[in-house]
Amino acid sequence: MSQKTTLLGAAQLLAVLIFLPSSSTAQALPVCSWPLETTGSGISNVAYPDTNATYWTMPFDSARWQSIVITGVYPQARFFSFVSYDAKGSVVEDHSALNDVDINPDAGSTNPFRESAVAGEPQHYTVTISRTASMENEPNSLQFANTRLGWIIYRIYVANQGLQRNAGVPLPTVSVVSLDGRSHLVPPCPSRHRSAAVAELVTALARQGFDANAAFRQLINSAAPSPGAETSCQPTPLVSWIPKNTGGYFPNPANKYIAIPGLCFQPGRILIVRGKGPVFPDTYNGGPIWKPDGIQTRYWSMCNNDQRSPYPVVACQADHSTNLDQSGYYTYVISKPERGEAPSWVPPEATWLELGSQTDTKILLVRNMLPDPNFQNSVQAAISAGCVVDNQPGVPPSRDEVVQQGQCAHDVMKDYYPKAVYCDKQVFISQGWQGCFAATESGVQE
Repeated sequence: MSQKTTLLGAAQLLAVLIFLPSSSTAQALPVCSWPLETTGSGISNVAYPDTNATYWTMPFDSARWQSIVITGVYPQARFFSFVSYDAKGSVVEDHSALNDVDINPDAGSTNPFRESAVAGEPQHYTVTISRTASMENEPNSLQFANTRLGWIIYRIYVANQGLQRNAGVPLPTVSVVSLDGRSHLVPPCPSRHRSAAVAELVTALARQGFDANAAFRQLINSAAPSPGAETSCQPTPLVSWIPKNTGGYFPNPANKYIAIPGLCFQPGRILIVRGKGPVFPDTYNGGPIWKPDGIQTRYWSMCNNDQRSPYPVVACQADHSTNLDQSGYYTYVISKPERGEAPSWVPPEATWLELGSQTDTKILLVRNMLPDPNFQNSVQAAISAGCVVDNQPGVPPSRDEVVQQGQCAHDVMKDYYPKAVYCDKQVFISQGWQGCFAATESGVQE
């Protein structure tokens, strides 16, 4: 998806918002189940999504319902979850997220995300969202937001090979229970082009008296992680660091990030990122989440993004699509394509990421999802050690703090810390990543 197309999509959405009807009588939210699908492309490519994940979003009116009941089949994927949000897209604090392994199966069914799963049994589950949800009394439960408008997001990461984004199962069925105890089935949303689906969702919000303009303008204009000023180039040597304030709209609680922001590219130079890849379950090829032995994180990825509104993703590589050398290290090459594809000079042991627009500042995000408690070199471990930059939205942190906290993250993450350098393309071709880092350390490239 080109930058021009992404901007056009955002402009179309804003145009829809401007001409919304202010109010009318209509069915209470949710009008239909899972109206908005986000995949990292088109009109919904905002707020740095991961292209290896799919997000289905549904608004609801918490004042109209006693509870919402979701029934489904466990997807064939690396990860899935349900998360409850308030009107502003913030995670509900007390009881907000249910991850796959924590969702108990229905009677007579089994949870394939648990090592105790029984082969051949059905794989059905039921999840309830209500204002009085209690983990102790209702393990498969989430809380309503403390705002009248609430949101539920159903996420799937890395569907198994050969499956579509819904990972081999239908979207979950949704029922609402009214205040008098009666249950009502919410019909599935009709298949729509994404821009039409967004327009219909915004209209439905407006008809119920919700400030859809504010909600979706926030999504487009301020939804992204904001580790520093968008227009400034990070000085060299480049530092990877963890922002305390990611400013995210609809954040995924299972993920944490280390960022390399402020990347401004120059003619004849490429970007090289080097680090060790955590051990992950090879679910893409049919393995369970508990194999192989020594798993360190459920999922990790590297994404290249434009660091300006609406914060679209350019390209991502998931763990299973990242090439590792014999020692388990990745080498990412970020550059322009040649004849529309990966350059022929990128060696097979490296992994290519498209640069995208040559004029926009870039930010690389490395995701770590659900690290094993025994894995002490994750982004989460660095956060626990206090290795975060206390940034503020739109205010660049001091270089001294970035360097200090980047070193702190490096000390915790060790070989898993992503190191980045600009490199002359010919140096990389003739000397590999070793030549790029050697040139930087000697000061030749700086």
